[in-house]
Amino acid sequence: MIYYDNFSQLNVFEDQRLNVFFNQLFTSLVNTFNDSQVKQNLIVDGKVALILQEVENIPSKFTKIELSTSDPEIFRYLKVSSKMFTSKGILVSDELIILRTVTDHNIYFNFKKSAMETINMKGIRLRKSTEII
Repeated sequence: MIYYDNFSQLNVFEDQRLNVFFNQLFTSLVNTFNDSQVKQNLIVDGKVALILQEVENIPSKFTKIELSTSDPEIFRYLKVSSKMFTSKGILVSDELIILRTVTDHNIYFNFKKSAMETINMKGIRLRKSTEII
């Protein structure tokens, strides 16, 4: 079994519960599919990606965390398994899953039909800031 711990190692989120949540999510995915498929196709997006790329004038407080994928298998897995996550609520549609966490963050899983430009930050794939802004 492969254990994914990059979120905690890099201390991506101040709230350690979020780092643990994303470590567990990626651990589940890499053991269901494979490491390279997940790392290449599940991308941290939006404001969190901008903060991690140190884009200027982006407020560091946020409640929306976005991940995007263009891989239909990964998105389908997220849709089916989203009910297993501890949450305050879940909304599922054809191209979007919104999960309200116990930490009052909204996690958006977006299905994108086209490829996105990305960069690698120590094992975490981020959507390139020029595509977000």
